[in-house]
Amino acid sequence: MKKLSIFIIVLSFFATGCLKDDPNVDFSNLGTVVQMPYSGKGFFAQDAVTDAADTIVKTFTINIASTYPLNKDLNVTVGTDNSLVDEYNAYDPAVHYEAMPDSAYSFNETTITIPAGSRLDTLQVTFYKTKLDPSKSYLLPISIKDASGETISGNMSVHYYHFIGNPIAGSYSWEWIRYN
Repeated sequence: MKKLSIFIIVLSFFATGCLKDDPNVDFSNLGTVVQMPYSGKGFFAQDAVTDAADTIVKTFTINIASTYPLNKDLNVTVGTDNSLVDEYNAYDPAVHYEAMPDSAYSFNETTITIPAGSRLDTLQVTFYKTKLDPSKSYLLPISIKDASGETISGNMSVHYYHFIGNPIAGSYSWEWIRYN
């Protein structure tokens, strides 16, 4: 039994040397991808705007994901894309969202320049809750529109900032009848 155990251990040790894996992956040919960290449908819940203040400022980051920092300045433009409201409603019909009215938000700027050698820059969007109907749910998809010819991430290029309307904030009537 002891000899069999030693034989199995030695055999398993030599068998692992027969793997056909390439242990080193070369990422240098992947290119540059421009993205917004912590965005996309996977981070939808984190983009909920639940602050109590009437004016809310949210800051988000633009990231250059590449093997090495770029040796040139990169201009990135963001903007809203209301076609994504209908796309999201079809994706998750649990809450029906309306496009946020233009008067309910503003950007500090929509085009930024990430300097050569850097990877990150930030933008801000300001929300004005007094301009929203509290009985409705609103969605503001902010996406990367242009990245100076670089690849834009397919799954991390949209922040879905949203307000969920209060279902009892609308018009209603109560009869105030109590049953025992």
